[in-house]
Amino acid sequence: MLNKLFNRDTPEREDGLVPVAKMSELVPGKLKRITVKGQSIVLALAEKANDQPDHDVVAFAGICPHALGDLSQGWLTKGEIDCPIHYYRFDTRTGECRYPKGGPALRVYPVTIEDGVILLSVEPPKWMDSSAE
Repeated sequence: MLNKLFNRDTPEREDGLVPVAKMSELVPGKLKRITVKGQSIVLALAEKANDQPDHDVVAFAGICPHALGDLSQGWLTKGEIDCPIHYYRFDTRTGECRYPKGGPALRVYPVTIEDGVILLSVEPPKWMDSSAE
């Protein structure tokens, strides 16, 4: 049953990537919440390192791994997202918990961009048994 729920939305391509948004839908500093394969994911344009003028597209779990806060309501600053519940801070590229040190890691998703379309590779969560029906 879980697999049916997990796979009921946006279909993936043969290469396993799922088209999730257009680049034109993203605005620097704004968070875009989407649901892909039953998972809440946040897309954003994160500032590049060393204050370069361009941005990277990042995709990360929409739910804080610490206390289930809605990260789409958080604050994005210099490639880090702050949770609105307890102010845990995560690197949006690596998932590393920056504050407090040693906190749980945030799930991040690899991003591919083709012809202005953002594609993600989204696997089921580890707790979901792939043999369940």
